[in-house]
Amino acid sequence: MASTYSTDYQITLMTTGEDSGTWGAVTNSNLERIGNSVGGSAVVNVEAPPTGSIWDSTGKILDWITENTSDPGTSGVSPDGSGRAKYVVFIDNGVDITATVKVRICGNTLDDDPERVFFAKNSLTGGQDIEFQIGAGTVYTLLNGKSALLFTNSVAKGSGIAANTVANILDVIQVTSLTLQNGETISNAVDGTVVIDGTTLEVGDGAAIATVRSSGAYDLELRAGDTDKAKIVVVDDTNGSISLEPDGTGVVSVVGTLDVSGAGGIILSNDETITNADDGTIAFSGDIESTGSITGTVLEALTQVSAPAAPGDTTKGLVYTKVSTASSDTNPELYYRNNSGIIRLTRDGSAESIEAGSKMVFYQAAAPVGWTLDATVNDKLVMVTDNSGGTDLVGGTAYSGAGPGGSSYKYNWTMEGVPGHQLTIAEMPAHTHDYSRGTVSGKGSSDSANCFSTYTTVASVSTGGDGTHEHRNTNWRPEVAAVIICTKDAYSVD
Repeated sequence: MASTYSTDYQITLMTTGEDSGTWGAVTNSNLERIGNSVGGSAVVNVEAPPTGSIWDSTGKILDWITENTSDPGTSGVSPDGSGRAKYVVFIDNGVDITATVKVRICGNTLDDDPERVFFAKNSLTGGQDIEFQIGAGTVYTLLNGKSALLFTNSVAKGSGIAANTVANILDVIQVTSLTLQNGETISNAVDGTVVIDGTTLEVGDGAAIATVRSSGAYDLELRAGDTDKAKIVVVDDTNGSISLEPDGTGVVSVVGTLDVSGAGGIILSNDETITNADDGTIAFSGDIESTGSITGTVLEALTQVSAPAAPGDTTKGLVYTKVSTASSDTNPELYYRNNSGIIRLTRDGSAESIEAGSKMVFYQAAAPVGWTLDATVNDKLVMVTDNSGGTDLVGGTAYSGAGPGGSSYKYNWTMEGVPGHQLTIAEMPAHTHDYSRGTVSGKGSSDSANCFSTYTTVASVSTGGDGTHEHRNTNWRPEVAAVIICTKDAYSVD
């Protein structure tokens, strides 16, 4: 009866009485094959495979066969005994195959499904992966540049190992500690803490965004120290919030630039916000209070008068300060802004509305809000001048002009009267004058019609100097408060 071969590693199985005189050679060959399966290594070129193996360049499939009669050795590239090697490196011709390669592990024929354990490394050009398969079973993918400890299984072994399986034995491993190449260690404690003793933890491949996340619907915390001290918490909520939580009186310090994007800006504990617009304006939704000085070339949004102005709303806006681009002075200027534009309230550091200490005349009973009554000026006339406002005077400047009838007179706070003239009879008051009269004895009174046949009227004695007269209020000089009249310039708009 002829010898047979094992399915897994093609070990020669001699029958009784066979190989007389060559038994030693056959045995030595078997031992060499066993040695290769325990510690041998081989390189397999998928495009130029070992004898009996088949490369499908169209489908990118290698049927990797180890024939019964193949040389037990594993030296060189793609040796016939490579299927028995403990460590196998897969390569190509040095040109990108442009697709994932599938390696079907076979025994002596395509129908043999061997059971083996070996290390495999993917060294294909162009970053291509390798899919390992046995029979029609599941596929195990070995990423480019990676290694794995693979095992193959042909028939099911209870519920623990399925039929036609290729898997990585090291998919899940249990160790107390791992020591890396440069001496760093990864260890764990009983409480589930994983300790990495390196000073820097770096994630990502340098070609794309790296992600560190928690498992399940839980927050992700980054803490300082071995106790519950300051921490950064990425909150697992619908908004993806991030919480910075100093410990005790600790503070959050930013060294460098804090870049906040999004319309929401920064929200403070009492819901005040700090936001900015496209034109560089920074808006504070509440008042600003400083225990020290506020410095800088630009400070905008001192006080928000009301809610932020909506599009087209001209009744709401902001009062803020900044250094004016239209001013040669470096003093911060005060502005009011709403959706209609910007009104500049000061110029070169001075109020452009009404300066403190200015005095105005008000036609009302009491001082308006923001004003104080000046009681030092009382019971005086108001005189408007063109250059002497803000002083108390006695009388004004004399003025000469034409009076009634064309005569000359003076119009002055000092009253000098109207020009003199003679009274007419119509202007005289009604009056009488007493006079002396004569009588004739026996003939009645002198005013009788029977006294004389003729008579002459005699005028009474005239009294008066026949001169003019005038009306005068001598030296009437009232107290006055001199004022000037000014018009406020229009507010400038930057």
